[in-house]
Amino acid sequence: MGEDQKQPKITEGNERNRAGNYAMRDVENGFIIEKEDLVRFGESSHDKNPLHLEENYAKTTVYGENVVFGMLGVTHALEKFHIDAEELSIRFISPLFMDHVYQYQVSEKKSKKMIALLENDSSILEISMRTPPAKN
Repeated sequence: MGEDQKQPKITEGNERNRAGNYAMRDVENGFIIEKEDLVRFGESSHDKNPLHLEENYAKTTVYGENVVFGMLGVTHALEKFHIDAEELSIRFISPLFMDHVYQYQVSEKKSKKMIALLENDSSILEISMRTPPAKN
């Protein structure tokens, strides 16, 4: 975290937010993905890409640091909001990084829902989905 960034306030009484097997850390107005989350996701997905898991390798890339698995962000958002979707469309706009504060933005129109992960009010990841019709 850069020197000019403020340390986020951890949400009292709910330091870690369990969604599936991944435990994102809740902070005021959002969440943070930590190294532990990357390790767990890499183990469960069998994805050993060094860009996500090896700090020394990641430093040599254009990003200069570990990049969060994009599907980890998707999985977290879907489980956080208990979304049951028939069809998903995912748009990866920018990479997610460890220890950055991300927020959610949720919108709904008829049978379509959208969840966006934001950093500083900019979309990083967008998930559009068609949900099943309500059962009577």
